[in-house]
Amino acid sequence: MRQTVPINRRDFVRKFMDSGLSYEESRKAYETMTRIFEDAICSGAKINIGNVLSIVPVWMEPRVVNMGFERVKNCVKKTQRTYYLGQRIRYRVNLYREFIRTHSLNWI
Repeated sequence: MRQTVPINRRDFVRKFMDSGLSYEESRKAYETMTRIFEDAICSGAKINIGNVLSIVPVWMEPRVVNMGFERVKNCVKKTQRTYYLGQRIRYRVNLYREFIRTHSLNWI
């Protein structure tokens, strides 16, 4: 996979300004957009982003994990350890088929 430069706040604000918004309006639009994402993540809701992708919360059930090693300084020591991983949430990103079909993905 090719290394790319991450898109950050500055890039979003610049794109908003290129579309005709002032700096202040662009900053407020970015803050509103991030606040919407924060609220959706906190509530565990699916996030649909236009015709591009969706971010879907996936609930992971609690489970027991057995490990047969332990890291000690610079080596690995053989030992039997058992951990309990509680219930957790992971997010899955789904690109829409139509978007993939109509656009060329330069990172593949």
